[in-house]
Amino acid sequence: EELAKPLFKRFDDPSEQCRELSVKLATHCLSKVLNLTPHLAYFFPALMRRMPQGHMYDPEMSIFIHDIEAHEAHKRGRANVRQDKAEFAPGAAVHTVVEPSEEMRLLVLKMLS
Repeated sequence: EELAKPLFKRFDDPSEQCRELSVKLATHCLSKVLNLTPHLAYFFPALMRRMPQGHMYDPEMSIFIHDIEAHEAHKRGRANVRQDKAEFAPGAAVHTVVEPSEEMRLLVLKMLS
C-alpha cells in the first residue's frame, strides 16, 4: 500500500522510460497482490488520467460516452441519438490519444488484462 501511491503517480511522468518502468512494476505487483482493494484508490485515478478528457462510463445506462454534454442533453430528454447507437461520420476523429508511445499503450493494456 505504501508503494502504490508513488508508483501510480509515475504513470504521469514526462519521461517515457519512467512511465514504462512504473507500468511494468505495477503489472508485476498487481499480479502478486491477493487483495487489490487498498490499491484501487490509487490505481483508478492514475488510469483515468491516461484517458482522453470527455470519456466516461454512465452506470445508469450501462454505456461508455465520448461527449458528456450531448449525453447529458439526451438524459434530459433532448431528441438525439444515444452515443452507443450513433454512427460516426467517415474520417471523423472519435478518440484522442493521451499516451504518445504505442509501446506504452500496449503495456497498459497488458497490465489491465
